[in-house]
Amino acid sequence: MNFTKHNACIATQHGWVDIDHSNFRAINCVINNLHSEILDSKFYKDKENIFWPKVKRVDNYKSNYGDALAYYETEYIHNILRYPEFTPLQFKDALMFLCDVCEYCKNAGYWLRTHLWNVTFVRGRPYLIDIRDFEILGNQDWTVIFKGHFRDKLDEHCPIHYSNFVNNYIEISKKIEKCENNLQTIRGIINKINPKKYNNGAWSSYHGNRDDFLTTTIKFDNNLVKQIKYFVGGSGENFKSVNLFKLIDEIKPKNIIEMGCNNGLYTFACSTYGPSIGIDYDKNAINQANILNKKFKTNCTFLHFDLLDEKKINEAFGNNGCYGIVTERFKSELLIAPAIIHHLFNQCKSTDKIIKIFTLFCRKYMIIEQIPNTVSEKSLLSSLKKYNWDVIKELQSTPFPRKWLLCSKN
Repeated sequence: MNFTKHNACIATQHGWVDIDHSNFRAINCVINNLHSEILDSKFYKDKENIFWPKVKRVDNYKSNYGDALAYYETEYIHNILRYPEFTPLQFKDALMFLCDVCEYCKNAGYWLRTHLWNVTFVRGRPYLIDIRDFEILGNQDWTVIFKGHFRDKLDEHCPIHYSNFVNNYIEISKKIEKCENNLQTIRGIINKINPKKYNNGAWSSYHGNRDDFLTTTIKFDNNLVKQIKYFVGGSGENFKSVNLFKLIDEIKPKNIIEMGCNNGLYTFACSTYGPSIGIDYDKNAINQANILNKKFKTNCTFLHFDLLDEKKINEAFGNNGCYGIVTERFKSELLIAPAIIHHLFNQCKSTDKIIKIFTLFCRKYMIIEQIPNTVSEKSLLSSLKKYNWDVIKELQSTPFPRKWLLCSKN
C-alpha cells in the first residue's frame, strides 16, 4: 500500500484523507466523535452513493500521518472535476444539489460547513466528497455556503467570476447577498439561475442523427455498448469503431482518457473497461455528454478543456495548488484520440506539441487515429519517437487511408 495524506487536507482539526492513487483507495481518518457517529449512522448510510461516498469502518489500519479516532475505507473517486471546471449547467446543478444536502442535514439536526470545492460529479450527478464537515445545528448561517461563490473579488477560494456561469448574474448575486437565513428562500434564488449559453461550435453535432440511439436508449447496458462498438460513422462503415475497440480489448486498461470526446459516444463504451474521462473544447458537446450521463450513470467524467491552452494545462487550483493540475488528476493508462489530431494540427502546426500534450495525460498506451491527408505520418512518427512511444500495431480506420496507431510507452 502507498497511502499518503491528501495534499488538499491542509486543516486537519477534523481529520484527513489518506490516499493511494496507484491502487484506487481512500481512507478517511476521523478524529471527531460526532463525525464517527454520523458516518456510522442511518442518516449517512441512507444517502450513500446518492449524496456522498460509501464508507466502511476498518480496524486494521494505521495512518503514517498520525493517530485518529476511527478509520473509514471510502469510495475512491476517479477524475475529480473542480468547480471552476464546471459547465454553466453543472454550476447550477451543483448549487441545487447543495440545497438538497443542506435541507437533509437540517431536518436531521446537523449543519454542514461546505461549498462547491467539496462537490464533484460522479456517475453524471453532483456528489459531496468532503464528509467531515458536519456540525450540530445551532444558529449557523446557511447563506455563507452559497455567498462565497457570488463575490466579485477573486481569490483561491473563488478563482472564477460567477458571470462565467450565470447569464442573470447581477440579479442572482444581489438576491443571494440580501437573502435571509432560510434554505427554501436560497433554493428559490438558485433555481432562478439562467445558465450561460453558448452557440454551437463546428463540431457540436458532429454525429448528426447517426447516434440518436444514445438519446432514445433509456438504460446503459450490453446492447448499447455493442451499438457503440459497431457504430457506423459518416463513412458508412464500422471499421473505425470495431478496430478501435479491438485494440482496447487487447490492452484491457484500468482507465481511459478520450481526447475530442464530443458527446461521449466512445467514452461511454470505454467506461466498461474502467473509469473514463472525455475531454472536448466544445461546451455544448460536453453538455450533451453530461445530460446523457445523468441517464446512463456510467463511471465517466466529462471536461470542457482546450488542450492547446498551455496556461490552463499548468493551472493548479486550491491553496498552493493542492488540488493539482489537469494532467495529474486525469492522467490515465490509455489515451484514445479519434478524429482529432488533424484539428489540433491545423491550429498548432506541430506534431511535437500534440504528442507532448498527449504524453502528459497518458501512462502506458495511446491509440491515435492518423489522418494522412492533413498530418504527415513521417512527422507524427518522429514526434512519437521523440517522446518515447513505439507504434506496436496498426489497424484500418475509415474513410481510407485513415488508420489506428496503437502506441506503447518505451
